[in-house]
Formats: sequence, C-alpha cells, structure tokens
Amino acid sequence: MDKSRRNNWRPLAGRPVTVVRRTTPNDKSHALSDFLKHPAVLLILGFLLTGVVGTWLTNFHTERQRVRDVSNRSMDNLRTSMDDLAAGYSQYFSRTVELIREVESGAPKTELAVSRGRYRDAYEHWKERYDVNMPNIQQRYPSNAATRALRTVSAGIDIGMRDLNQCINDNTLRSLPMKVGSRIYTLACGDSSTSAVTATGRITVYTDCVQKLLSEMRPDPTKDELPVGDDRKNWDIVAKACDPERLFSGGAEKAVQK
Repeated sequence: MDKSRRNNWRPLAGRPVTVVRRTTPNDKSHALSDFLKHPAVLLILGFLLTGVVGTWLTNFHTERQRVRDVSNRSMDNLRTSMDDLAAGYSQYFSRTVELIREVESGAPKTELAVSRGRYRDAYEHWKERYDVNMPNIQQRYPSNAATRALRTVSAGIDIGMRDLNQCINDNTLRSLPMKVGSRIYTLACGDSSTSAVTATGRITVYTDCVQKLLSEMRPDPTKDELPVGDDRKNWDIVAKACDPERLFSGGAEKAVQK
C-alpha cells in the first residue's frame, strides 16, 4: 500500500468500532427456545399449570358435581313424594272398594261400622299425604305446560275426593232388578231415581286420574340430568284423565255403563 493510503487510514486507529449484526427470524426462535428451556421459566410454567389451571379445573368439576348432586336429590325427593302419594292412595282405594262392596251386598250393620271406620281412617290419611306431597310435586315442574296441567290435576283430585266421600256418606242405595254376584244394590251418587253416577264409577275414574299422575310423571332415575316438566304429551294425558268434569259426571257415567 502506498504512503498516501496509509495516511488516510491512520485517523481510525485506536477508535472503538461497533459492528452491527442483522438478526433473522431464526435467531429469535432460538432465543425464545433457550428462554423457555431455562429452569426458572420451567418452574414458573409448571406452577401455573399445576396450581392455577389445576385449581380452576378442580373447582369446575366440583361445581358440576354439586349441581348434579342437587338435581339428583331433587329428583329423589320428587320420587319419594310420588311413592308416598301412591302408598296413601293404595290404602284409600282398598278401603273404599271394600266399603262399597259391603254396602252394595247388604252387609250387617256391625260389619259396615268396621268398614266405615277403616274407610274414614284411610280417607284422612290420603288427604294428609295429598296435602303434604302435592305442593312438593308442583314446585319441581316449572314449565308452563306442567303448571297448567297441575292446576287441572289438583282441581280434579280435590273434586273427586270430595264428591266420592259425599257419595259414600250419603249412602243412597238403588235396588238392582236382580242380584249381581253378591250385590243387591248400587251405591248411587245423588238421587237414586235419576243419577247414573255411582260410587263404583266415580272411584274408577278417580283412580285412573291418580294412576296417570303417578305413572306418567314419576321421573326416570336414568334421566335425572335432563330437564323435567317439558313433556307436553304426558301432561296432556294426565290433565285429560283428571279433568274435573270427567270425574264429577261424564267419565263416571261412562265407567258405569261399560
């Protein structure tokens, strides 16, 4: 190199030189990878995953289980109410039919007195179980279809219970033209000369009403996690069976005529 060139480079001697290196996306990737591999970073990430996220998942599943348990208990409670209602009605039905048969067969007064006492006890027990369990059943069916149907059912059961009890207590007998089995009378509800409604016909449709309620609306234990009260078809069946007019007159007449 000639002398003039050496003189041009001489001012740079002894000065610090900064080297600029251009980074690439690949370099950034390596840096992030190295950062994530650092033991401290791994420790923090592990804490977040096992601590915060793990706690959230535990709480989530705990809450779901709590809701499921509450729903199952509610359905168990509903089944218990319906089973208790069924037991009370079964006893009432047996004592009612027993008394009707004895009245219609002309049983001695001493036997009738015993049967009437049993009937009264069963009637009071059925009323008590109905008053206790029906509100519990109603509040567990929140849908509009269920609410409307239960109003009809409640009115029908109340009317049926009252009218059948009055029919039995009035003891209005209609003589049969000829003996039918052990029966020599028909226990009529109302004027024996005009009424086609009988105690047997009334207990028949009343029982159909109660049985439809208990069979159609008792929850299936395998479907406890599904919403209740939205099966319009089932509610329509129950409401039709428990229609007050049917229990009071029309249904009872047809039951007697069969």
